[in-house]
Amino acid sequence: MAFVLIAAAVFIVDRVTKGLINASITPGTEISLVPRFLWITNTHNAGAAFGLAPAGGLLFLLASIVVSAGLIVYVARNPGNTLNDALLGLVLGGTLGNGYERLVHGTVTDFITVHWWPVFNIADSAISIGSSSDRWSTSWTSTGARTTSGRSTSPTPRSRSASCSCWPDTSYARTAPPEGGLRGPPAGQLAGGPGA
Repeated sequence: MAFVLIAAAVFIVDRVTKGLINASITPGTEISLVPRFLWITNTHNAGAAFGLAPAGGLLFLLASIVVSAGLIVYVARNPGNTLNDALLGLVLGGTLGNGYERLVHGTVTDFITVHWWPVFNIADSAISIGSSSDRWSTSWTSTGARTTSGRSTSPTPRSRSASCSCWPDTSYARTAPPEGGLRGPPAGQLAGGPGA
């Protein structure tokens, strides 16, 4: 459920913001939103996220279709926890948002700029946050109660193997003394005794 809801929310927000930008800001102009830090502009990109590879429009459209279909099939076949499904929903929503624009308009509207990073949009942000956070989440939990796919499993306690050199040999501590207690050498063999 989180997968579908997050994907739908990202797609809707992406479409609404792009529509507002195209309706209110002339392409090529720029408005300061946070002085010296954040600006709003209106540019059209035929390439990948953040304006990369502008000549690969058709390739990225096909990639959007493949990624979207793959995510839907993967989540349907591998029910996971809410966090991982939400992160994958961010990726799906962003992919659908940019893919829709490529399909309908041939370009993607980018409008957020900080002057030290390529211009981007809501869909780009969702894809970046979702994919990077999902990698971190699955990597961090792979040594605990999750596998690297982010799906729930039971943690396996570490066993102490007799052949493992990393564990000290404490077998001597569990060895019972012989019957009658510990026995020392005969008295005659003690240092300083008779026969020494």
